[in-house]
Amino acid sequence: MHILRKWLAGAAKAAPAAAATAPARVAAATDPAGSTASTDPLSQVDLALERAPDDAELHFARASILVDQGRIREAVPRFARAESCGMRGPRLDFAFGWALLQDGQPRLAEARLRGALAQDPESARTAFALGMALRAQGRSEDAATVFRDVVRLDPRDVHCLRALAACAFERGDFAAADAHLRDALALDAQSPDTWNDLCAVESRMGRLDEALAAAEEADRCDRARGAHGDAFVNLATCHFERGRLAAGMRVLEDALAQRPHAGAHHAYALAQMAAGRLREGQTHYEFRWLREPLVSRRHVGSQPAW
Repeated sequence: MHILRKWLAGAAKAAPAAAATAPARVAAATDPAGSTASTDPLSQVDLALERAPDDAELHFARASILVDQGRIREAVPRFARAESCGMRGPRLDFAFGWALLQDGQPRLAEARLRGALAQDPESARTAFALGMALRAQGRSEDAATVFRDVVRLDPRDVHCLRALAACAFERGDFAAADAHLRDALALDAQSPDTWNDLCAVESRMGRLDEALAAAEEADRCDRARGAHGDAFVNLATCHFERGRLAAGMRVLEDALAQRPHAGAHHAYALAQMAAGRLREGQTHYEFRWLREPLVSRRHVGSQPAW
């Protein structure tokens, strides 16, 4: 169980708004009537690029759409192409740094984000992303300094309170992590991610009953929001930590059909192996290829492997 397991994906405020980038250029570069046969934004941008292959805004738009689609490895060289075509400024540096961070290159991300912050010192989202890049390098103290600066500007920033909790967690200050998370819950008591983080802290402090209660609350909040998350994985893990293998597996089995998250398959794989069902466990373990950093490294052929 890990605090802030979704600290990248969950920080939606820091993600570049992409799909609407350069709409005028796309419209102008399609057909004379300004329309295109495809309504897919990526196809529209590709068609526009055929007519204007050196348009930096179009390359930026394509990279941003790829980020939105989770195709990070393809997006990184597209941001570089936008820069080589003449694009400059904090918008590019932020989006490029964000993509590099998600691609597992936090040092390069840090350089980009520092450049973006130098050009726009008041950008809370850039400062937050910089803190995450520092934390990804194991520099929790430096990251916490950045996060505290953001919280001073906006004491209601739940993302930064969660990030501060993660930094405290990593240096072993569980009481501070608990306090930051309770501050975050006072601002948004319906956040499944924050309840998940609190579950991890309580578990590390040996408060298994409190951890289970937090996991149950996270799952309840997730269900109230449409059950699109994976809070149930922490709930199952809490049962496993209390020696309730069957109860944890039941949670996963009930949820996996509707919420087929790779992390849930991973937890179920370990549970199956612990129960002595090695073949079934290995089958579910292969779902690890559906999440980063492995998913971007999978070979994508033009036809099925068989």
